[in-house]
Amino acid sequence: MRPVHAGLLANDVLFLLDEVHLAQPFADTLAAIASRYRPPGETGLPDRWQIAQLSATPGEPAGRRLVHRLSDRDRDPAVTPLLARRLAARKPATKREIRSRGKDGPARGKALAREAARSARSMISAGQHRAVGVIVNRWTRRGWFTRNSAMARPSTGT
Repeated sequence: MRPVHAGLLANDVLFLLDEVHLAQPFADTLAAIASRYRPPGETGLPDRWQIAQLSATPGEPAGRRLVHRLSDRDRDPAVTPLLARRLAARKPATKREIRSRGKDGPARGKALAREAARSARSMISAGQHRAVGVIVNRWTRRGWFTRNSAMARPSTGT
């Protein structure tokens, strides 16, 4: 089946590059392959070799690329009530300096995870929010947060 897979990969594929700004060399390589080795449009053959760059923070102007954006219709509660409600919801964010006893990365990461878990528990316990999102930029910190939060789902008493 390898020849079949290679043929499909060369002729009928959609590359979904998520967070493309983090993988720009790969996106550049795919663009170079597309411009050099893809058949020109006048051949009459459909070009099913596509690249979709997914990013909330694109690095360069769109140019000829198709860019999807939310429209007024998307924000209209009569048309898309759930999406409109989520877009209009308050999304408070806080930035805090976290101090730790250790100067190394792991000690600081653990202190950050403990503080993030404490803050999330505090907001939920105070009834300020039904859902709290905590965003950390390292996989290890996510693990530390998960272990420190002990709040995967609030207990319903059942």
